[in-house]
Amino acid sequence: MEKSLLLLPPEVLLSIISILDFRTLIKCRQICRKALDIIDNSASLKYKIHLGMNRLEDNNSGYSSQELLEKVQQHRNAWQTFKYSDLLLFPCAGNAWELIGNVLAIHVPGDGFTFHQIPSALRGIQKNRWTVESAKVGVEVEDFSMDRSQDLLVVLQAKRSQDDCLFPVHILTMSGDKHPLAHRHVLEGVKLENDSEMLYDIRIYGDLLGVLFTAIESDISILVIWNWKTGRIKKVLLPLSFQS
Repeated sequence: MEKSLLLLPPEVLLSIISILDFRTLIKCRQICRKALDIIDNSASLKYKIHLGMNRLEDNNSGYSSQELLEKVQQHRNAWQTFKYSDLLLFPCAGNAWELIGNVLAIHVPGDGFTFHQIPSALRGIQKNRWTVESAKVGVEVEDFSMDRSQDLLVVLQAKRSQDDCLFPVHILTMSGDKHPLAHRHVLEGVKLENDSEMLYDIRIYGDLLGVLFTAIESDISILVIWNWKTGRIKKVLLPLSFQS
């Protein structure tokens, strides 16, 4: 059967192979010389392989397959040699910042958020900057995180008094608006018995949002996981100790 498949005209075989994912394409290169030649002589197939190996996604930029292949190879080489084409300096005057998904976000109490989209000539990303004022957010920010791919800004609200150990979580867009995919825009706060100073670690994975609360003095932690779209708590793990 393998021989009959390889007897097909090269253009037909190329159309069939083009459907495969990058891992299968790599395996196909090892089958025989003909499959190797077909794949290696196709810029689009080589681009798909290099794209997958570098964990990148095609952004439909309009470049030819050969141009895209060259850009991916240049991107890989830049990371391997750690040679950058430009140097950008950003003032970090705030008390909290995050660098996620090619966006640097800085929060300054009383002023709000400043977002910097870091440019990339190889990836076709333009430099951009925008701000979200504190008045639009409407709460005192204790910590935050974001996911540019979902236009998601997660804000952990500071507790309002020493007796108030609730930490509401606000689900916003990166423009400061209520997120349209969130059923609840303020997730129910977490009641903490310990009133010591806290550290926070916020992680976003698809629909899931996790916040790890750690008491500095006792090193005891509580992990809360929500589905940020439905607003429901999926899991609460307490207490967690990482001293062992």
